[in-house]
Amino acid sequence: MKQNASPKFEILSLFEKGQSERLLKLDKLLLWALTLVYAVIALLNLGTLSFPTTVYRGDPGDQFTLDFGMTVDIDEIWFNGNVAQGTIRFLGDDDSGEQYTMDQGDMFKWQKASVSLTTQYLHVSVADRAVAMNEVAFFSDGQLLPVSVLEVFDDNQTVFNLVDEQGVGLWGTLMVPKEGITYTFTAETNMEFYAEAPDADWITVTKEGNVVTVTIPENADSPRTEYIYMGCSLQGEDYSDYGAMIQVKQKGLASLEQTWTKDFYWAIFPNSTRVSIATAGDYLAMYSPGAVTPGIHLINRSNGNEEKVLEAPVAHVTGITNDDAGHVIVTTGGNFPLKEDWSLDEAAQIPLQVYVMSEADFLDGNYGNPILTYRDGFYGYGLDNARVTGDATGDAVLAMTSGAAGGGTYSVAWEIKGGATTDTPTVSAVSPSSGGDLWDSFHAVTLGCGTTVNNGFYFAGYVG
Repeated sequence: MKQNASPKFEILSLFEKGQSERLLKLDKLLLWALTLVYAVIALLNLGTLSFPTTVYRGDPGDQFTLDFGMTVDIDEIWFNGNVAQGTIRFLGDDDSGEQYTMDQGDMFKWQKASVSLTTQYLHVSVADRAVAMNEVAFFSDGQLLPVSVLEVFDDNQTVFNLVDEQGVGLWGTLMVPKEGITYTFTAETNMEFYAEAPDADWITVTKEGNVVTVTIPENADSPRTEYIYMGCSLQGEDYSDYGAMIQVKQKGLASLEQTWTKDFYWAIFPNSTRVSIATAGDYLAMYSPGAVTPGIHLINRSNGNEEKVLEAPVAHVTGITNDDAGHVIVTTGGNFPLKEDWSLDEAAQIPLQVYVMSEADFLDGNYGNPILTYRDGFYGYGLDNARVTGDATGDAVLAMTSGAAGGGTYSVAWEIKGGATTDTPTVSAVSPSSGGDLWDSFHAVTLGCGTTVNNGFYFAGYVG
């Protein structure tokens, strides 16, 4: 039998006959360049160019508090864990929250939890086994929330601190208006604690988690003062070195108590009953055009002693007073000088000017520019006895009284809006009869009932 011939294979080559089939140096360079270009393309933007340089590591019992600066709505918490298998908890002010148990298989990966928290403070604690956390982020409606760490402590520490809006703290004073208040304290602590006001039936104290709420109603009586006490314990052991004692002072109805009595008439103002008063810092400021020593006399408010006399930086001062916001009001001019025959010297009329300043500027002589310059259309004793209802740097009513002396008596008032006066005053006849019923304008007073002239006026005067 004849055997088939063996198959023949033909080797094809890319190289020309006689050319070496070994890689040339140029070939190797091209291959390395191609590999490098591909590696750059494949690895570019793979992962991140940065990584946390610090790691939070905690043991069971360790705690810290985060502050968002305001009440926020948290809907997502993102975690990036390290090598650990513990559980970490995130609790809001109402003790609701979320916990995350670390898995080494998820380390260096972002894990997301959907939550529903409304809080300013987030209390973070290690629940069991050690934890290690690279990063944590909080989101509200897709927006990353800025946050700061208030306090960090571990299980070997005993810590008690209070965070509150006014900065009252552990031993401060909570100032309460007459109308009452609802106020909260947030405790940073790893201990159990209580909060109470045992000696004050008008203070209600409630505690939910680490948040203490103090409720104080309106005070219809005299001012009152009491205390809130907070005490701590840990695993049944009393920690009396920790806690708080907060003084609560609430305003109430005004009560009068005589501090001192002085007779200034003969020593300072023997030639005049025309005296005006304003408060400025530690002083009662008293002024009269007929004072023995010209100027503004400063009386110590605590003992009634005269300490010094200020020279006003403006001429023709007629009076001083305060507005409801504590600013000092200085009035000048506003009258007609009288001739020797007691007739009015209309050519020499001194226009009314009204200055508004802080107590400090008043004491330093910084009066600034007047908010009002007005040429009195009335005669006699002119405009005097200014009173301001409201804040003269905002909204208020400036009211004065015109002189009598044959021309009747009138209340003259300007509205102040945004610290500026109206050009034309509101004039109300008090006693328009010839000769008038009032002795003079500085023995009469007009007071606005509100911060607009539409609220009406109070009026009082001396009939002589």
